[in-house]
Amino acid sequence: MSELSAPGFLTDRRRLWALGACATLLVVTVVGFNLLYLHLPPGLAPTYDFAQNIAAAYPPAFSRPDVVLTPKLFRGISFALQAGMWGAFLAGIVLARGLRQDATEKAAVRLAAAAAAVASVALIVTPPILSPDLYHYALFGRMIITHGLNPYVTPGRALSGDPLAWFANWPDYTSHYGPVFTWLSVGATWLGRGGPIATAVAFKTLAAAFGGLGAWSVVALAKQEKRSGLVPLLLLAWNPLVLIETAGSGHNEMVMIGLALYGLWVFRKGLTTVGFLLLVASAHIKWITAALAGLVVVAHLRDIDGARARVLRALKLIGIGAVATAVLYLPFWAGGDTFAATRRLMVESQTGGGAPATPPSYFAVFAAVVAVAFGVVARYGQRFVLEMAASVSLAFVTFLFPWLFPWYLIPAGALLAAGPRSRLNVCLLVSLTAISIVVVSLWARLISR
Repeated sequence: MSELSAPGFLTDRRRLWALGACATLLVVTVVGFNLLYLHLPPGLAPTYDFAQNIAAAYPPAFSRPDVVLTPKLFRGISFALQAGMWGAFLAGIVLARGLRQDATEKAAVRLAAAAAAVASVALIVTPPILSPDLYHYALFGRMIITHGLNPYVTPGRALSGDPLAWFANWPDYTSHYGPVFTWLSVGATWLGRGGPIATAVAFKTLAAAFGGLGAWSVVALAKQEKRSGLVPLLLLAWNPLVLIETAGSGHNEMVMIGLALYGLWVFRKGLTTVGFLLLVASAHIKWITAALAGLVVVAHLRDIDGARARVLRALKLIGIGAVATAVLYLPFWAGGDTFAATRRLMVESQTGGGAPATPPSYFAVFAAVVAVAFGVVARYGQRFVLEMAASVSLAFVTFLFPWLFPWYLIPAGALLAAGPRSRLNVCLLVSLTAISIVVVSLWARLISR
């Protein structure tokens, strides 16, 4: 009996058509949500940082809305689009879990990947209206290209005459990103040639490309464990938050986590040195994945027989990480000032008044979460690596960093998407999805400019 005539095929085919309807709804609502914020009611802005200047750089079709929405109507449309995109995402996961036929599942994977690609391309070519952060990244790249300045000791305001400065935020800050992302920013900025639209396309394409790498990696990690890759793919590639903040706004969370997940896949293939270097490189985009790298090493050492062999392998990996870090930071090294922006973000209040933003007790709670995470992995091995890394990421966002922006939830979600559906994994995923829905809903809360 062929696969196409096997029992259950008709049910699977109906599920595939329904999945296609979810894909269409997802693309329309996610792109529509991004475009909606070009039509803000006069004098109002969303709760989160908002790229109010960017629309003027785009063609009239984007920059001159021909409708004026009342605040009530705007909020209603925003909530409707949010309901549509989250509904499509959740329904797609339910449908995917019910697929039984191998041939149909392969078609579903292709459909899921195609829908994510279409949504990403559409978001790449639309204005990054929800956040000006990519221009903040771009200014650091411009410092190196046009002036030969060190972005780790030079604040954005030093380029006040640059054509991109008008669109950028955080002008008083130096870079707190890792050197790997600094060099990637140089490449994207070079491609942008100082133009606001070309620069936005370059950074959003960079983010989406690494998002694609992350999506491929969660499928590959599932196959390594003889699991279906369809649900992991949907959990990451169809997540509205990931689409909006990656291809839509060009944030670098998926650059970091995409590289980390690929490094984990390489590490588990047995190429431990290359995989660990990729994990280290990910941590030098943003430091959050340093916990993942450490947990991977602990799980790896646990599986090695003999104390001497473990010590030698640990020393080797520590040496690799130290040398790679030194090489990456060497072109920018300025002593302790290299990390001035990181210290400033961790100890200043949101208003910039200099008051501590993080109580000492929060550092203690975060340290406890890290200790528990490493203890669990030391006891049980790689079985809980992804969940523990996600827990550390969430603890960092919750207890240490003074702002809770929606895109900060992406790393934990990506790590959980890559893991097997254990009870812990599912509980964390459900909780994180609920938090994501609530946090994204705050975009509909309008305040006076």
